[in-house]
Amino acid sequence: MELLLVKAAAALVLPPGVNIVLAIAGVLLWRRLRVLAVILLTLSLVTLYAFSTPKVGDALFESLESHAARLPGAALAEDVGAIVVLAGGRNRNAPEYGGETVAFPSLVRLRYAARLQRESGLPLLVSGGRVYEVEPASEAALIRDVLENELNVPVRWLEERSHNTAENASYSAEILRNENIAAVVLVTHAAHMPRAVDAFEKHGVEVYAAPTGRRTGHRGTASVQNWLPSSGALDRSRIALHEILGRIWYRIRY
Repeated sequence: MELLLVKAAAALVLPPGVNIVLAIAGVLLWRRLRVLAVILLTLSLVTLYAFSTPKVGDALFESLESHAARLPGAALAEDVGAIVVLAGGRNRNAPEYGGETVAFPSLVRLRYAARLQRESGLPLLVSGGRVYEVEPASEAALIRDVLENELNVPVRWLEERSHNTAENASYSAEILRNENIAAVVLVTHAAHMPRAVDAFEKHGVEVYAAPTGRRTGHRGTASVQNWLPSSGALDRSRIALHEILGRIWYRIRY
C-alpha cells in the first residue's frame, strides 16, 4: 500500500502531473477566485514549458550528475570487498527472451558492473526485488541471468527483498556485514548516485561511486534548440526532480 501511495504522490508532484493538477485547480477556481485561478494556470503553463526545454532539463540533470564523481582506478584495490549493482527495472513484455528480461537502465548498469568485475576480480552483489509480489522473478535474478548466461560474469550474492533504493541499501548492508565487507564499489546511473550513496552510507557502508549512464555534458551549444520544448527534455526534468525530491524524502522518511 505504501508503495502505491508513494507512486501516486510522485505522479501528482512531478511534471507533467503537477502541471495538470495546477491547471485543473485553476479551472475550478475561475469563477470564484479569478486572480488565483490566473496565477495557477499561468504557473502550470510556464513550468510545463520550462521543464520541457533542454536548457532546464539538462541543468537539473547536471546538478545531480556533477556530484557523481567518476571511479578512481585505485578504488578497485585493497579495502574494497565487493561490487554492488542496483537494479533499474524490468521489461515485462519480452517474448523473444521468454517473457521477461531486464529493462534498459538495468542493462546499462550491469554492463558497467561486468566490466569492473573483469578488471578487478571482485565479487558481485546484485540488488533488486519485486516491485509487485505477483512478479515471477526478482529484478536481481533477471540481472544475474544476463550477467552469467550472456556475459559469463559470476554473481556471488543476490538481494531480492528490496522495493526501492533505501531497501537496496538496507538489505545489501545485511549481506555485506555477514561477509565482513565494509567498502564497496556502487554501480548505478549518475543521476541516481547521490541518493544511492546517501542510503548506503546511512547503513555504515563505505561507497566508491561508479556512475554510468550520464545524460549531460555531450550536447552542443545551439542556443535556440536549448529553448525549444521536447518530450525528451520533459522526461529528463521529471527524472531529475524525482531524484531531488526522493533524496529529500529519504532524509525525512529513513
